Amino acid sequence: MDDKLIQQILGIVIPDEILDDFEIERIEELEDERVFHMVEKESRRPEAGEELLKDGYMRPKDMDHYPSGMKRCTIRLRRRRWVSKADRSRCYYNQYSYTEDGCKATRQFASFLKEIDGKRPV
Repeated sequence: MDDKLIQQILGIVIPDEILDDFEIERIEELEDERVFHMVEKESRRPEAGEELLKDGYMRPKDMDHYPSGMKRCTIRLRRRRWVSKADRSRCYYNQYSYTEDGCKATRQFASFLKEIDGKRPV
């Protein structure tokens, strides 16, 4: 299967804004859940004005997304952590906002749920 087709399929399942910053590492199939493990692209180096070195990863962040194949769907993001080459005590990482404040669901899924909830008969 060619890369373009794989990217198209991923674009159906994972929001494009996430695919811009993260790449899929693996998919974990559980009994009632599908977990997409994604890792931040190395090219998303934070702008720090100094040379940075990779220093592992931040704690993963989970987001709920549209169910897939009758299973709950979770997107698990691992952001990279970087340190200053000159002073290893200075830590850098990127901040992303793929969810609404106070919500664990992706913006697209949260918007869908709000729309459905607003149309529910009384």
